[in-house]
Amino acid sequence: MKKILILCVAIIIITPILFFGYRYTNNKNSIIPYPYDISKKLNQNIETDAPIIIVGDMMAERLATFTKDLSEKIAGDIEKPIKIESFATSGEGLHRTLDKIKKLKRLPFVIIYIGNIDNGKEQTFYNKDMKIIVENLEKYYDPLTQSILMMFPFVSRFIYTPIQYSHLSEKIKPDEQLSSGNDQLFQKRMEVNFKLYEAMLNEFFNYTIKANSVVIPVTTPLNLKLKPKKSCYGSFDESTHEDYKLIISLIKQKDYKGAYNISKELVLINASHASTLYLHALASERLNKYSEAQKHYELAMAYDCGGIGRGSPIFNAILKNVAKKNGLIYLDFHQYLTDQSKTNHTFIDDLYPQDFYLNKLSDMLALRIKKLLKLD
Repeated sequence: MKKILILCVAIIIITPILFFGYRYTNNKNSIIPYPYDISKKLNQNIETDAPIIIVGDMMAERLATFTKDLSEKIAGDIEKPIKIESFATSGEGLHRTLDKIKKLKRLPFVIIYIGNIDNGKEQTFYNKDMKIIVENLEKYYDPLTQSILMMFPFVSRFIYTPIQYSHLSEKIKPDEQLSSGNDQLFQKRMEVNFKLYEAMLNEFFNYTIKANSVVIPVTTPLNLKLKPKKSCYGSFDESTHEDYKLIISLIKQKDYKGAYNISKELVLINASHASTLYLHALASERLNKYSEAQKHYELAMAYDCGGIGRGSPIFNAILKNVAKKNGLIYLDFHQYLTDQSKTNHTFIDDLYPQDFYLNKLSDMLALRIKKLLKLD
């Protein structure tokens, strides 16, 4: 009996030691439980003396080709142009942009951020850890947990459940899981990407605000007229197949009113079927129901299980919400282009707006920055 009692006491003592020991060994100090780590060798020596920088992905890289014009617009009558430097990189998600910002020795006065096309393209976590990643983020959002971690970061090793970290080096590794053809997996991975993006944006904005740097977030223009590449498996009610075919036929005949009357009912049944949503958007647009058309074009893009690399309206929505929460004024370039598309051709291809509209964006940015620099 005595031996059993000793064994029970030993188990009671050893179990928590092993539990917390495992967590301490397999976790790292991190206030926000990101599922990846970025090589310390990356962005080690980046610095700038420019008062304005542009950061983000391929869209930011495209905007950076207009820096000379933007500089002249900001400077106005000032002889010496305002220096603007770009750290934008094609294929770069916010996690890499944030790493650059945190490794800059001195933050510039103004940071222009546009980067919602390439988010989610790189593999930053493993399938087996998706549920744990979401649970860890939920723990992070608890105000008490945040307060404790701000004072004692090492406690994160015990609070968060350990995962297998994705180690990111200089080469960007595409997330092949998103093109595997498994629609359910695609949707789950994108859900995790959205949650991580929100956490990263909050850190990005908080970090720059504390450093007295002003971020101008810009929504990414999305070409809503692109047909969905793939409707997600299981999103279509087969009983509506004849009505679906009829909508296509009516649109081909330019009977948009007839197509609209059927499609407005069909989107209630096939609420996550990208192609049905797209057809309803198209019929709505032809009847000048622009708000309804935009809503369903964006839903069609959001539910496109083959749409990686086109951007997502969900990233734009997150950017606007997080910017508002942090007291930042964003430029809604996507909405501007969507409004312009009612009467004009706004895109030169699937992704990039015409140069005319990027010039318009530089006008908007110049006005905002001149006010910040008190040059107006």
